[in-house]
Amino acid sequence: MKKLLVLFSAFVLVAGAGAPAVADVTGYVDNPETNSINWQADVEVLGGIVNTDFNFESESAEGLTMAIEPADSAVVNGQGPGQGNAWSEPVSEGEGLHAASNYLLVEGGPVSLTLTFTTPVYGAGLFVIDYFDPWGMAPLTISAYAADGSLLGSYSSVQFNFQTDKQYFMGVTSSDGDIASLVLTADTTATSDLIGIDDIRFAAAEPAEEPELTGDSLLQFFDDAVAAGTLQGNSRHRWYGKIRLWLTRKTLSSAVKAVERDRTRKACSLLKRVYRRCDGVSRPKDFVVGESAAELADMIEAFKATLDCESQPIHARYKRWRW
Repeated sequence: MKKLLVLFSAFVLVAGAGAPAVADVTGYVDNPETNSINWQADVEVLGGIVNTDFNFESESAEGLTMAIEPADSAVVNGQGPGQGNAWSEPVSEGEGLHAASNYLLVEGGPVSLTLTFTTPVYGAGLFVIDYFDPWGMAPLTISAYAADGSLLGSYSSVQFNFQTDKQYFMGVTSSDGDIASLVLTADTTATSDLIGIDDIRFAAAEPAEEPELTGDSLLQFFDDAVAAGTLQGNSRHRWYGKIRLWLTRKTLSSAVKAVERDRTRKACSLLKRVYRRCDGVSRPKDFVVGESAAELADMIEAFKATLDCESQPIHARYKRWRW
């Protein structure tokens, strides 16, 4: 019996070892007074940078587009819909009163609000104002989708009364940072409720730092491009093309050595020469061509900028250098 148990356990471990990791998708709807606080804390742990630029004053934010159906929902100004049934239990203070400003007024339903992100995000959410559903007759739903349209998670609102003009946050996070869109669906016809929507939030990944451009990385790019066949010597004659390729590499290497020896003026002069031989301009004729030639030229220009080559006069030795 023990032997059978050991074999079964081993099978489970082996079978589980190859299972793909599944994103941890979490909805923030159950804690009316702390949903947005919990959402922000968790999304920052995941590495997201919270963007609060979108509201209905500006109606825009970089990285986000919004669509609503039906399209006749209006943006109005005020504290909220301001409906008066503030006594039907259970009542929640939510996350406080909505400050007077522009907001999206949603009447009846069904209504669908879709937020689409330029690049997938770790989390997204929004505030609902003056929501009334203590009896579970008109639930709101938020659904997060991946870029391929697959559903990551769907969450429904709590049964509370948030009148008058109190805010209720609904949000979602994904540990894989793969939320491509967030959809809020609402149909408050059964309760004759008007709700407001404001202060949309989303959290994209922190931009990756560009690797520092150095002389060594420039030479490495050159060598990798040659090895990959995306950078070649420019000539009808194979042997002459090889000479031009070698000469370009040697000049680039001399420029890097000049930087290391603190001879910036010489380095800038050499870099300028190499740039002119890979910039795609007909005169002077390029010495190297290929898919990577334009990127090489851009990298040389960027490297020259780090050396402030614009302020460096051409070294006298290279003024008449014609290669």
